[in-house]
Amino acid sequence: VRGVLYLPASSVERQASSVLLDISGRKVMVLKPGANDVRHLASGVYFVREQSAFSSQHSGPSSVTKVIIQR
Repeated sequence: VRGVLYLPASSVERQASSVLLDISGRKVMVLKPGANDVRHLASGVYFVREQSAFSSQHSGPSSVTKVIIQR
């Protein structure tokens, strides 16, 4: 990714929320469907975690996608 991280609008249809995590698992920002400006972040490895609005901690793992931000 260089500058803009795009999330498909399908996340909204499934009523899910997404967050961007750094390599240590700390939340860096909340992501919205569509374009997300990530130019302010340092280059490196990040993870997008998508959690369904209806799931709980006991219903299984959330979806996680690895993202590499480059300058």
